[in-house]
Amino acid sequence: MLEYMEFKIGGYIGWETIQVIENDGTYTVKYQKALWEEWQTFGDINLDEWNDELERVHINKWHKLYIDYGILDGTEWLLEYKVKDKRCRHIHGSNAYPDNFDEFMQVLSVLYKIIGVPAFWEEG
Repeated sequence: MLEYMEFKIGGYIGWETIQVIENDGTYTVKYQKALWEEWQTFGDINLDEWNDELERVHINKWHKLYIDYGILDGTEWLLEYKVKDKRCRHIHGSNAYPDNFDEFMQVLSVLYKIIGVPAFWEEG
């Protein structure tokens, strides 16, 4: 079961952050659209189904680092998460991604819908 997750993605134009924190069986989700904006907090959320979806992505098999050294400017991302009875993992990418990163983004999309916040990739 997920105890904590923080995902940041961005680059030159700014960063977006979403956090998931376990609290006695329910979750608090925090969202920050940009580093200079206030955090939005959503509490007492049941994320059992979402946790199941996240487990199916197998982020535990991801490497620690994904970098495309041929691109100097672009998108960076950071994922930090902790599963119960496991060590906290830190994964970083710069213009490179795990093979199933799109699946991870679909799972995040579900989380954004649960909290009622448009994801950065859905805005026009």
